[in-house]
Amino acid sequence: MSIRMEEKWCRRIAVLLAAVLLLSLGGQHTPVVNAATGFVSHNIHHEDYYEDSGNWASNVKSYLYQNRDGSITRVEAVDSSIIVETYNSSTFALQGSQTTIPMELPLFGGFYAGDDYNYIVFGQANSDENNDTEVFRIVQYDKNWNKLKSAGLSDVNTTMPFVSGSLRFCEYQDMIYVRTSHRMYRSNDGVNHQANATFSYNEKTGVLKSAYMGSLNLPEIGCVNRSYNQFIKVDNGQITALDHVADDPRSLMLFRYNAKAGGDIFADACSVVKVCSLGGNANEEYTGAAVGGFEISGSHYLAAFQSVDQKNDFHGNGRNIYLGKVPRSDFAQPYVQTERITSYTSSDFGSVSNPILVKVSNNSFVMLWEKYDLKQASDTNPDAKGTNTLQFIKLDGAGNHPEGVQTVNGSLSDCQPLVIGNKIIWYVTENSMPKFYTLDLTTNRITEKNTDPAATATPVASSSAGPSASASVTPSVSPSVRPTATPTATPIRTPRPTGTPVPVTTPRPTASPYPPYDVVVPDDSDLEINDDVGPENPTWDDINSNATQDVENNNDNNENNNGDDNNNNTPIFVPEKGASISNASAQYVVTGSDDTFGTVEYYKPKTNKSSVKIPDTVRIGGITYDVTSIADGAFKNNTHIKSVEIGDGVTRIGARAFSGCKNLKKAELGTDVEEIGAKAFYNCKKLSKITIPSNVSKIGKQALAGCSKMKNLVFKTTELTDGGTGANVFKGIPQNAVVKVPKGKKAAYKKLFRRKGLNSKIKFK
Repeated sequence: MSIRMEEKWCRRIAVLLAAVLLLSLGGQHTPVVNAATGFVSHNIHHEDYYEDSGNWASNVKSYLYQNRDGSITRVEAVDSSIIVETYNSSTFALQGSQTTIPMELPLFGGFYAGDDYNYIVFGQANSDENNDTEVFRIVQYDKNWNKLKSAGLSDVNTTMPFVSGSLRFCEYQDMIYVRTSHRMYRSNDGVNHQANATFSYNEKTGVLKSAYMGSLNLPEIGCVNRSYNQFIKVDNGQITALDHVADDPRSLMLFRYNAKAGGDIFADACSVVKVCSLGGNANEEYTGAAVGGFEISGSHYLAAFQSVDQKNDFHGNGRNIYLGKVPRSDFAQPYVQTERITSYTSSDFGSVSNPILVKVSNNSFVMLWEKYDLKQASDTNPDAKGTNTLQFIKLDGAGNHPEGVQTVNGSLSDCQPLVIGNKIIWYVTENSMPKFYTLDLTTNRITEKNTDPAATATPVASSSAGPSASASVTPSVSPSVRPTATPTATPIRTPRPTGTPVPVTTPRPTASPYPPYDVVVPDDSDLEINDDVGPENPTWDDINSNATQDVENNNDNNENNNGDDNNNNTPIFVPEKGASISNASAQYVVTGSDDTFGTVEYYKPKTNKSSVKIPDTVRIGGITYDVTSIADGAFKNNTHIKSVEIGDGVTRIGARAFSGCKNLKKAELGTDVEEIGAKAFYNCKKLSKITIPSNVSKIGKQALAGCSKMKNLVFKTTELTDGGTGANVFKGIPQNAVVKVPKGKKAAYKKLFRRKGLNSKIKFK
């Protein structure tokens, strides 16, 4: 055996031994090595439907999320391990130790970085169709990756989870919703049919419940057979999902559930539209399409996909990029529009990868894809079609893209990009350590940072824009140099389990590329579709007019630039509404700004201090911001905070802002507070006194419920009414508390407060 092969096997054996050790420690994570380099994997081009036939998606295995301190964490399922690594978001230097998370069941489904917790879904085969076999399990971790709880599903008509599809999450209030796929028990026709599968998890109670997982194809309740990719999001309190459906009706199908999110079960009647009709017959696995992104703007649902010419050359090889646009206010089939973005023809042998859609703001999106050269591909090396040519467009909320297609050097993977300021970041591996790509949305420049210590200098690629999507643009720099170091391990793709055979796949025909077409659903070009554009819904024109072009020698890799005062004499970058900014103590979300002044919402603390002051103003990046609100859940379940002083500029305290802060003893509210959100101080069991300022006119339900040590409630406001005061606001406040109210309001407030849960024995002054 060669030295290189020995190294590979030693690395794999070490990973297996580490996994065994993790399981023996009861599920807690442990560092594998105090690493200077990242873990080797292979995820390049995995945004495509790359496994088996290429007819369906695979579950995503590569993830990035941003931490409170500004660093970014990589989570990736590699072979039989789940590795966790944290990197500096500017230099991409690996920070600290690598960590592995134990596989609780043999199959990895997916990962989600929630607001307060991390989640992983695992699964296992059930070829015996045993109702007692646990086939899905969700595990909840804190942000330090300590396991908190888990819950499993059995008896849900499943022989194999995650088969011929993907898995994605969304979060709403205390609920986590998961949409994935499964192969069901053998039906009367003797076949184990595949379908989508949806379940919910309550992060407070730890209860996991399934939606309908029956064998019938019922689009009217969101359940479809042969669902080859799944997306799920919450839109204004409604669950919305997108599936790639190969059964009748064959289409990219968009569902909007009638029931509101927030409950354990939401399976119910839903509205359905077809974003794109697909050719072929209902028994054919091949659909000639792949869907890569689903997002929600202020006005539209946007679906990014690639497809053959469904009308004229269904079995052709070449594909083009399409964008589906469904108005949120007119959720009906006649209003669906589908636009072709690229125009590759048989003469240029061009094709495209599955696109990725990135939400920058409520009215700003980026769609990225790789341009392929079919002449380079072969049966033995299909990845050769990837030419290191990356293309993208900037979209507004209605799907318009006036700047056209931009072309740069780069590649994609199954890693969904992060948005940090005016940049989007993702990573790619090619039997290698991570290579990080950064796309600057102001300059349209892309940079890459190879974390392999043997890698060469970082190239910078300029972008180009042609007059139309069909323009052939040559990148302005040479492709990046591949790293010369020998990888320490070559991961092997985990094969699909073989419990129940997957039906034989119709082979892809090898016909020549085709002339593309414009629309795959009825043309509604006479329909007027516009966004309500304004300060709260900025367009790319707004963003670009406010943003300052980067200088050639930018500070992208300045590790010491933490977003505080602008002392480095670089041009001021004006963040758009919804952007996340931070200083050393807290993270904020911009609610409005120009180049000198703005407003922000206090989002989350970055330090674990016992005494916190929410400032009146904060200066970040050379701009002074008024702090006008505290975000929903900003300090939720924070056990460190003991006292808080809220600045006079704050007008709103968000829902659950201090909920569960069991050590909070003192809360001083600023004079400008007008609204206290639902459960704002819920279960603050040590809070003994609170003064409600004179401007408060709204107090949400259970805002002070569970404050069992409350002794003094002081009200300076005279504005409270039955409609403005939620249910059970005062439930659980002890009977020895004293309530002080303004002169002349005693009788009215006594009746009002007791209707809202105040103990009848509590004295008023």
